[in-house]
Amino acid sequence: MGSPLSASSPSIPSVAAFAAIALAACGGGSLDSLGRAAGSPRPVTPSVSSFQAEGCISVAWPEDPCADEYLLEAASGSSASPAYSTVYRGAATDFRLSGCAAESLFLFRLVEVRGERAFGPSAPALGVGSGTCEDPWEPNDSAEVAAELGYEKAANLYYYRSYGGLEVQDVDWFSVRVPPRMKAYIVVRQLQPLLSARLTTWMRFAVKGQSPIEIVNGQPIAVANYSYSEQTIRFGIFPWPADFLGAGGPQGGCLVDYTVHIERFDDSI
Repeated sequence: MGSPLSASSPSIPSVAAFAAIALAACGGGSLDSLGRAAGSPRPVTPSVSSFQAEGCISVAWPEDPCADEYLLEAASGSSASPAYSTVYRGAATDFRLSGCAAESLFLFRLVEVRGERAFGPSAPALGVGSGTCEDPWEPNDSAEVAAELGYEKAANLYYYRSYGGLEVQDVDWFSVRVPPRMKAYIVVRQLQPLLSARLTTWMRFAVKGQSPIEIVNGQPIAVANYSYSEQTIRFGIFPWPADFLGAGGPQGGCLVDYTVHIERFDDSI
């Protein structure tokens, strides 16, 4: 594929852990004449991590004691007819594709080998090459792990889609402590890509449990605490796919840089 490839060494489970995995994966604890767990390999969709390091995509999959080795196949996610080629073959359970161009889309699928037979491929997963990394507030992809807002934070948000509809997207959750019977006013400002004639950002805003609303660039959004005690209110910032894809067709995407901060509190309940 013209990119430098590398694979890290697999972790080695204990004997007890290996036996437990074999029993669960293959439906029994018997071994064949070569000492492998009895049964057929069952390849699963690999886990793909993007935006962890510039120009790199990390891929991992669970160890299958019924397999002798693994084949990881990759194809362009920008093609209507993806042509897969093998980028890794061996016994490791993770792989790193480096030298990826920014915003390049890759599909990854797993094949498992036992003896002379190949099993699979798995369903594909999408990865994205990037010239930047995710923001330092990650992981804050759910309300349960929301980052406390406090001071102004600079962050990024991304959305990508392949032909066939596979998606990679970021959702950012933040929390704000609001005094009793008061409102906090949250300001979100899109920095890049720049907004020209329009004022609406490419993002949406939603307090946990409520429907998303449009974010107007730099316009305060009220978050109210109607109770008589301080409350921690969590809100999410979501990509709006139509804007992130633009006019590029059914596949593509981009990354947005933005800031978010508390403008003020007031008692206008």
